[in-house]
Amino acid sequence: MDSHILFDSGIAEEAHITVLDGSSVSVDEVLVPSPTGGYNVVASFDTGTIANDPDIDPGQTATGLRSLGSRVDNHTSSPA
Repeated sequence: MDSHILFDSGIAEEAHITVLDGSSVSVDEVLVPSPTGGYNVVASFDTGTIANDPDIDPGQTATGLRSLGSRVDNHTSSPA
């Protein structure tokens, strides 16, 4: 899995997550940290592909992942 964050003055506007081709897993839920505390639980993703498949499958990138506020805390460690 790969991920990247769009930065704006050290705080990100949104996160993107990619499940790499050939992966044996799909992602069905992500916790997006907020800079003010707490997490947004995201369980349906915009991958730009199949509208009725809410998961991030191999070869797909989910975009527009946002926290409860307007920014994503890019200083929070994500679990391995």
